[in-house]
Amino acid sequence: MAGMKNINQHLRSLEKLSLDSASNYSTMESLNGSIGYGTGSKSPTSHMSSHMNGTLTNGAGYSESFCSVKSSVPDDYECTDRYTRLVEIENIPWTEKDIAQVIENGQGKNVCDSVSRDIIQRLSYLLQRPLVRIVREAQRLAIRNCKCTQHDMKTAVKLVLSRTLAESCINSAKKAVSRYVMTGQDGFRVSKRTRAGVIFSVGRMYRWLIDVGVSPRLQDNAAVYLVGLMEKLLDEIFLRAVCMHVMGRDDDMSVSVELLEYGIANDPDLWGILQPFEHLICGRDANGILAIPSASSSPSERGSDHSRRKGHRRDREQLGSLELLKTLEQSLLTTCVGSIAELGDLVSRAMHHQHHKNGSRSPSPALTLTWGSDALHTLFYFMKCTQLECMDNPNIEPPMVQLSCERPYVILPPLTEWIRVATAHTEHRQSWVVDSDDVRQAARLLLPGVDCEPRSLRMDDSVCSSRTLDATAASTSFQRDLGFRMLSCGRIDLVQQAIAIMGESGINTINDHGMTPLMYACASGDEAMVQMLLDAHADPDVAVPMNTYKYPSVRDDIRGWTALSFAVVHIHVSIAQLLLDAGASVEGSAHQCGENYTETPLQLAAAAGHFELVSLLLTKGADPTLGTMPKNSMTPVSSRGNMNCFAQAAANGHRNVLRKLVSAPHISRPSDVLSLEEMLSEGCGNTSPVTSPEFQLRTCKLRIKALQEAMYHGAEHGYLDITMELRGLGVPWTLHTWMCTLSTAQHLHRKAIIQYLLREFPNLRPGDYSPDFCQEALPLMFEIFKQSKNEVISQQVATIFASCYGNDPIPDIPELRRPQISRIDPQYVNNPEMSDVTFIVEGKPFYAHKIILANASTRFKNMLSGKFSEGKQPCIEISDIRYQIFQIIMEYLYLGTNPTLGNSHADVLELLGASNFFMLDSLQRLCEILLSQHIDFSNAVNIYRHAKMYHAEELLSYCYGYFLRHLPELLEEDSVKKLVFHHGRSHRSDVLQELQGALLIRMQSRMKHNYGICVSS
Repeated sequence: MAGMKNINQHLRSLEKLSLDSASNYSTMESLNGSIGYGTGSKSPTSHMSSHMNGTLTNGAGYSESFCSVKSSVPDDYECTDRYTRLVEIENIPWTEKDIAQVIENGQGKNVCDSVSRDIIQRLSYLLQRPLVRIVREAQRLAIRNCKCTQHDMKTAVKLVLSRTLAESCINSAKKAVSRYVMTGQDGFRVSKRTRAGVIFSVGRMYRWLIDVGVSPRLQDNAAVYLVGLMEKLLDEIFLRAVCMHVMGRDDDMSVSVELLEYGIANDPDLWGILQPFEHLICGRDANGILAIPSASSSPSERGSDHSRRKGHRRDREQLGSLELLKTLEQSLLTTCVGSIAELGDLVSRAMHHQHHKNGSRSPSPALTLTWGSDALHTLFYFMKCTQLECMDNPNIEPPMVQLSCERPYVILPPLTEWIRVATAHTEHRQSWVVDSDDVRQAARLLLPGVDCEPRSLRMDDSVCSSRTLDATAASTSFQRDLGFRMLSCGRIDLVQQAIAIMGESGINTINDHGMTPLMYACASGDEAMVQMLLDAHADPDVAVPMNTYKYPSVRDDIRGWTALSFAVVHIHVSIAQLLLDAGASVEGSAHQCGENYTETPLQLAAAAGHFELVSLLLTKGADPTLGTMPKNSMTPVSSRGNMNCFAQAAANGHRNVLRKLVSAPHISRPSDVLSLEEMLSEGCGNTSPVTSPEFQLRTCKLRIKALQEAMYHGAEHGYLDITMELRGLGVPWTLHTWMCTLSTAQHLHRKAIIQYLLREFPNLRPGDYSPDFCQEALPLMFEIFKQSKNEVISQQVATIFASCYGNDPIPDIPELRRPQISRIDPQYVNNPEMSDVTFIVEGKPFYAHKIILANASTRFKNMLSGKFSEGKQPCIEISDIRYQIFQIIMEYLYLGTNPTLGNSHADVLELLGASNFFMLDSLQRLCEILLSQHIDFSNAVNIYRHAKMYHAEELLSYCYGYFLRHLPELLEEDSVKKLVFHHGRSHRSDVLQELQGALLIRMQSRMKHNYGICVSS
């Protein structure tokens, strides 16, 4: 209420100000010069109507009540409490570790050395809001073809984010997809995140998208695309909100959550998308100040000051003058208008400005979009201001009583945002004209409390709207569209007339969107119309054209689809049966000539989990292995986002469909015939290729290959039961699928499956060890080992550790080289003659010489200095060391020879402690070597404890290697069990952490030696 009182006070204080009729736009003046004219320039007078407080004055005084005010509008108005809020995500598809790693590897890594956990947690929480917004829009866009693709994700980003922010995120997402598709089938041995070069888990994101129901069918590349753009968005948020306020400061400015919130509040590109409301607040910061989107460009893409000045100068020259530019940019901030003529003029200038900018940044001419009259009328409905309408037309009197309240000014989006969102919808459907539905979709996103149905697949979209055609071509196009409409009405008596006006192709004519009347009928579920078209000899095997030059308006994700594909996608079982009975190809266009990457109807049905349709297609002879490899190419279809039927079912968690596909008999195809090279290599001779053992082997290999891909996707997406069922069918493990399955089983606490997986580890090839295994599987197995109270599991994990360590010898402890020279005759050892210091050990004197001992170590030098050097010969008592051990130390110092201790490791341990006490590094190293040579199951823990106590690092490393190599046998020893399982929690964690580090170093060394692979720890 305080904010509204302040606004009313401004209105009353400025009530008598006159209006400038030339500037009739509802814009807001930027207090911080964000429009880009400098601090000294001022924009024209900004107008605000009294609809801000929901009231309207009488007709006599309407002109005085509309006045100019300051633009700093508080946003603490009461109506925000009524706005619908975004859903809160419980299971976020990333971890705090992922967030920290993205920031560490991002653009701000050199600005902020360390980021607190509070900031990590806050960023993780805030990032879910743009994720929800983007996925909600992609979900609506996917309804048209019941399939969420990379194209849908791209458009969703353009709808939610500002132009500069969206451009940066889209470029990053494209790079991730490019890396992902380049891996091919060899990529099934590594994780999807490794293939895409990203940090967030792609499999986890895919599973989250399936769980939220983004679409019945989800393209694999769409999940990769989403991960790539979310990582970039996180990087941009941190860079804009934090790093831009830290860079260039001499003082040590602390990076805090408050600084993060401050940066977000003052960035119009970030503040709106991170708010908890369902509607998208665009072009405003936390103070409600409007800003030109182009002025808040991405910091990562800003050039030098010189280039920016050069770019501004070029823009000014092209637009004629700075004043023209100022007027144009102010018009982009218009929030309400008084007439449709005024709106048309504003939109025309804005589109011209946008086309000019796009053309200057692109080497090719930008596509010119136009606004239809229905779109302008719809936009005027949402931007109309009653008072402005009365001002523009003196013949119109405002109503005495207003029955509905107009929207508060602070929630009205500027014109530039209306255009951005509406044109994004237009570009998504690959059209040249913005229509009324595009504007309604924009209103649903930008205004609170506004909703409309998603755009569906309908025939009226095919109306020709391009102005590039000549009169003859345009007339032909309109006649064709009229024929489509005549057929859609369902009247049999109009079929022949419709065919006559549709051109040479007749009833099989394809419109601008690549579809035939039969395809529209199948998509809408009109069974009677489908029967009517089939009776009129419509060809059910006509496919959506693959030619992008002749049919540029066709969506890429439906190219190659036939009428059967549309019936399957929209779950019309009876129509699919009707088409198949009429002779439609059960494989769609997969058998047609040319390079065809489209999905078969069976793939579409399997992806959505429609058991009845899958059963129908299999009954009609559909091949579940078809589509694994495209024609005339070595690149798998999966690299283009399409999986085989088995993989489609497994990736989306459809277990019953997968079982049905596996149980289907193999369908022989002419392409199954072996090539000459294969015949010669296999020795086929004259044996029939269809019945030969070699053919059966090849068929088996093809199916196993498809099932391995299915297991890969099922394991990546966390479908444990599906992965285990595929393994039960004999599908071999890869190290990655085994690792993913183990992680899922551990997360779900499935102990029986964990035991089974650990038993399966010996079936894996050691050559498959990868950086992913070292960075993910090893920590996971050590966590299982630490938490396990089951001796069987502990023994299995210990066996795996020993296998990973390998049978190569444990590296020997290197000697510490130092010159060993006899400094005095042996007869003077423990000789009272000429000695100048006496040690008392176990009550017995031992005579020595200061010069020998002082040069031996710092400890002896300190003992012999100070009070011992004054007066008579010093006498030093040594406790806790046996006389024999002390004598060995003195003989080593005097003679420089290695001590002889026999096979008693207890004496060596005592000598290790004494050498550590006297700081004799060379003797301590010698003791470490002796102990490593005598270590066994009975004394390993004792030696480890002494090495830990006396900081014998080389001996510790040897003990870790010994433990890892013999861990299964050592677990039978009570001392080892006590060390690993029954010590204090912190001590146990330290032991296991040190063992994990030692095993990691060992595996890194082996991979680097064998394969040249460098693994970062």
